[in-house]
Amino acid sequence: MQTRLRHSEDGGTSCARAAMRLLRIFRQEQGFALIAALGMLLVLGVAGTTVVYYSSTNTRSSSRSAADTTAFQLAEAGIAEAMSVLSNPVNNPMSTTLLPERTSPYAGGTVTWSGTLSQETATWSLTSTGSVTNPTGAGTVQRRLAATATVVPHYTETQENGAWDYVFVTGTGQICDMTLSANFTWDSNLYVMGNLCLGNGARITGGELVVRQRLDLGTSTTTVGTSLAPLAKAQIGSGCQYANQHWHPDASHPTHAFCSSVDNVWASQLDQNPPVIPPPVPEWDTWYQNAIPGPSYPCTYSSGTPPAFDNNTTRDFNGSIAGEFDLTPVTGYSCRVGPASAPIGEITWDPSQNPKKLTIRGTIYIDGSVVVSGPGPYEYDGHGTLYLSGTFRVAGGKMCTRVSGSDCDYAGWNPNSEMMTIVAGGNLLAGGIESVSLASGARYQGAIYSAYQMELAANAKHEGPLVAPSLQLGAGAVTDPWNVVGTVPTGTPGETPQYSDVSPPKDYSG
Repeated sequence: MQTRLRHSEDGGTSCARAAMRLLRIFRQEQGFALIAALGMLLVLGVAGTTVVYYSSTNTRSSSRSAADTTAFQLAEAGIAEAMSVLSNPVNNPMSTTLLPERTSPYAGGTVTWSGTLSQETATWSLTSTGSVTNPTGAGTVQRRLAATATVVPHYTETQENGAWDYVFVTGTGQICDMTLSANFTWDSNLYVMGNLCLGNGARITGGELVVRQRLDLGTSTTTVGTSLAPLAKAQIGSGCQYANQHWHPDASHPTHAFCSSVDNVWASQLDQNPPVIPPPVPEWDTWYQNAIPGPSYPCTYSSGTPPAFDNNTTRDFNGSIAGEFDLTPVTGYSCRVGPASAPIGEITWDPSQNPKKLTIRGTIYIDGSVVVSGPGPYEYDGHGTLYLSGTFRVAGGKMCTRVSGSDCDYAGWNPNSEMMTIVAGGNLLAGGIESVSLASGARYQGAIYSAYQMELAANAKHEGPLVAPSLQLGAGAVTDPWNVVGTVPTGTPGETPQYSDVSPPKDYSG
């Protein structure tokens, strides 16, 4: 009985001890859980802070990246603005003052852009810097962009003024604004704004004839076309007079209403509706300022003794340079603006070639007079317009686009392939009444504008369109017909002034 009781008491004690151990273990587990919980809270706190940090950093990075992109786009816009200035047809892209530094405002920022020109290489160096407010508040975000653009020469343009299809006589107000003297033969396109008179035996045998006012056929031996070979077209505005008879159309002579074969006028198309073509007007001041080479654009390369283009800063009537510049001297010369491979403008004389050769490209202005000396034949190459404040004289020589033997190749010339236009504004020749003179036996192929009278002396020959208020034609002088003119040299009077082109920008950096 006592033994069982002792065992019972021992068992109770053992149970108590086990319970105490479990309690201690439980309490130990509670401490561990708290520590684990605190550790977890710490980890989560750090993770949360990291998330917030990286989220904030990414937001700032994204804003900075967007600002950088905007700045780059603004820099591109600055290059585009520079190109719009260079490509504007009213601007001469060879002017070094076209692109001073300037700043343009845009939504989101500004762009500062400018350009510098090398006239020797005809290349623009463009720079543009886009600026945007930094979203972090630290100053501005900037992107700089650089590029180059090349000036491309423009030598020709499509003919706009139909006067360059004719020998175009602008004078009006005289009984005879143009006269073909006795026995003179004419066979190229002729446009007379006033009255045309044909002397005894004078004949018009070819080309198209336009007379805005009256046609006077002096005698029965005077003819316009023939019954077997009529002109392609004759358009006479105010009628005819034949062999000193009455003018008609005339209400008192209803059966003789208009020029016809009765008046020795034959044409496949014969009517009283001449086309109204405005006489070309030279852009004197425009080209004085913009011709290359010229008073404002001296040679970037020269050799020998090229022409002096001016001796002051003013375009002078009859020119500021005394005497005549010899276009074809014994020794050679050259003046060029831009690279040799693609000059913006050039005039070069090379007497070492056979035939001796003049090269002309672009529009050139000499504030003076020019003479073609020596016998020739000389050949010129290129499309170009030569403006002269003074006069132009061919002193018995031969200036051709193509040479055949000892003369010009008249049948082989295509004015759309090569043509030089002479624009002479002075009146120093023939005692102060002429701008252009081809001396006896002289030859010239090309276009001519003469502000005052033009003379073709005895046996002189000209092939090509010309414009003058009047023509003085010597015995045996010839105006040879030419092919249809579709393109003319840039600078030709009556055409819209066109300067050089500019290539798209390239060689980007930044």
